[in-house]
Amino acid sequence: MESPAIAFVCVILRETAFLCAQMFKTAMKQYVWEDEGLRTASANASCSAQLRDSTYPPSIKSYKRKPKNYPRKGGGFDHQLQVWKGGYGALRCLFLCAPLSLGVLIAEITMIFRALKDMNASVLGFGCWAVGGTWNDTEDQTSIRTMRTAVELGINFFDVAPVYGLGHAETLLGEALKTFEREQLYIATKCGLVWNNPERAVKNNLTKASIIEEVDQSLERLQTEYIDVLQCHWPDPHTPVEETAEGLRAVVESGKVRHLGVSNFSLKMTKELMQHCELATYQGLYNLLEPNATHYHNIPLSYRSRDEIIPLCEEHDFKYLPYSPLMQGLLAGTFKASGNFDQNDDRANNPKLNSPLLEKYLGCADELKAFAEKAGMPLAHLAMGWLMAQDAVGPIITGAYQEWQVKENIAVTTRSYDADLLKGAEDIVAKWALS
Repeated sequence: MESPAIAFVCVILRETAFLCAQMFKTAMKQYVWEDEGLRTASANASCSAQLRDSTYPPSIKSYKRKPKNYPRKGGGFDHQLQVWKGGYGALRCLFLCAPLSLGVLIAEITMIFRALKDMNASVLGFGCWAVGGTWNDTEDQTSIRTMRTAVELGINFFDVAPVYGLGHAETLLGEALKTFEREQLYIATKCGLVWNNPERAVKNNLTKASIIEEVDQSLERLQTEYIDVLQCHWPDPHTPVEETAEGLRAVVESGKVRHLGVSNFSLKMTKELMQHCELATYQGLYNLLEPNATHYHNIPLSYRSRDEIIPLCEEHDFKYLPYSPLMQGLLAGTFKASGNFDQNDDRANNPKLNSPLLEKYLGCADELKAFAEKAGMPLAHLAMGWLMAQDAVGPIITGAYQEWQVKENIAVTTRSYDADLLKGAEDIVAKWALS
């Protein structure tokens, strides 16, 4: 176990970084001016160019910032004064920004990375299902800020799917990431679930034509020229594996997709596809309470994550991407016996999170929570630490739609999780005999 003092310092630095970011924004707003040719200009950019041409820079200490509506005289001395003070404001902004840079650096240092083929991916990924708008309490601008915060704190792997919000999650992700350097980020999306019918009912389709069309649509929504990992979302029992493989190879050869993966495939189907395509990832249901789940949202699962797929990943050098690492919030430690969400939330379709099954899963989660607190950590950290301790696992698909959720997720990487602790957690789960 790590020193609590080190963890505390990391949290303080991270919170300081966020505070400085807000101060930076405020300072920049104070030093924006309007003039005839420049309606709005940043003091940190355009001001410096005009300042070089100024022939009379007055003393900074001689003037105070004028009120926002102070009447301008057009040019001359008063204009130079505004420019000079704008430059001074830019310098102040640089000083304010320094702690933010330090905070981001700390986040990058504490983040753990996993080699995923030619990618150096953060062990914590960002799952975009919730931001699609089908979970309670989501709001688009908040979701965009949350995804940007994730990047600033060291997360560089984003997992999304066209079906999340019927294209909405991909659209928001594209908007959130467009201000960052694309080469520094990894986007994983999916194919095989379409709603191109009058009823907009979601159907399985892994034909070659559908895969090619879906990739083009995803690229447009994501505002990018390529996808880092394209995953078959669910098996399509009506399409031969050979045709699916042909479609996957086509999008790779076109340069629109870099790597391939599957999700929710049986061990047999995965091996069949591997005969035609090189896989980089397998994504499936995997968490402390569901290591070998048999069903998901009433959908039977034809794979067993820990017994079948993890060994396959280890043997063939690709990564397991676990979705629902906190069992859709149950392992966050805040669930109650009822009233956790309404019927408009996708989690209402998960029988394990509703009566009568919830009672048993919640009982186990409460015991794990007490065990984690005794070890000096929240339940969510224990649950994700259990996943991080497995070399074949990662990035972990952590969902979030609020900035504070991202900060809590990031704090997981500041801890160490010894074998005895994790074995104790597994023993508790085994005692409850969950399916």
